[in-house]
Amino acid sequence: MRKLIVGVDPGVTCGLAVLTLDGRCVYVGSKRNWLFSDIIHTIGELGEAVLIASDVSPPPASVSKISSSLNAVTYTPPTSLNPSYKQQLAKSFAEEQGVDLENSHEVDALAAALKAYQHYKNKFNQIETRLKEADSRIYPEEVKALVIRGYTIQRAIDTLQPKSKIEVKIKAEKKETEKARGSDSEIEELRAKLKRERN
Repeated sequence: MRKLIVGVDPGVTCGLAVLTLDGRCVYVGSKRNWLFSDIIHTIGELGEAVLIASDVSPPPASVSKISSSLNAVTYTPPTSLNPSYKQQLAKSFAEEQGVDLENSHEVDALAAALKAYQHYKNKFNQIETRLKEADSRIYPEEVKALVIRGYTIQRAIDTLQPKSKIEVKIKAEKKETEKARGSDSEIEELRAKLKRERN
């Protein structure tokens, strides 16, 4: 399931903008009196949301609620985004990708998603480079999703790295050896105890 960044502009008319972790737009839309359950369903149909973004700081309660329901991380800019900056950011991206923006709610939602993407972009590029250099078969989106959740790049890679059969066998043998050592020392202890009791 593809991982997603979702920009949300809540209100009577709610705007949604959805990006993949490589910055492609897969959905922009808005609805009046959009039910919470329908918003969650719409996002779920597109993939797995790992980052829910707001254009204002602190984020509205409804944004945090969506984030919590989807077990996603909430992204909030350090300060609320300026209206002219949002227009410029969203409209230039929309022209580039051939996306139609129908109202200010969609502009705000897209600006929120883009700002969140920009925040992680350098890390995402580092992940792509690291995996290419290592000739790894790990799917980059999985690493990116863990990094969004607070993992370091290396820890995320180690977590997702499949354990080789040899490595698993070595660990099992080590455990057996430690177990045997433990039982030897227990036997010695019991012998000493018995000797003391005899004396």
